[in-house]
Amino acid sequence: MLGRLKENRDFCLHALRGMPGVTIPEPDGAFYLFPKIEGLTDSFEFCRRLLMETKVGLAPGVAFGAGGEGSVRICYAADRTILEPAMERLGLYLKDWRA
Repeated sequence: MLGRLKENRDFCLHALRGMPGVTIPEPDGAFYLFPKIEGLTDSFEFCRRLLMETKVGLAPGVAFGAGGEGSVRICYAADRTILEPAMERLGLYLKDWRA
């Protein structure tokens, strides 16, 4: 299980680091990532629209305190067959969102 989680973490880190305007710290533990999205001022609305338009569910950073605004939380404990299309859809959504 730990091996699968590490593979999922590495996959998501690689995908997120390839997305323009996304910065992500190296995670310390758990099975979540907390990327910051440049220019994001309403993480709740961003996550709501992402879910409605792409069926990708992320947690808004603001739900974790005021310091989380501008970020989103991604759980990478899902199966890879879910993570791969989710990262692809997130990347495409961010391209349109930034345009």
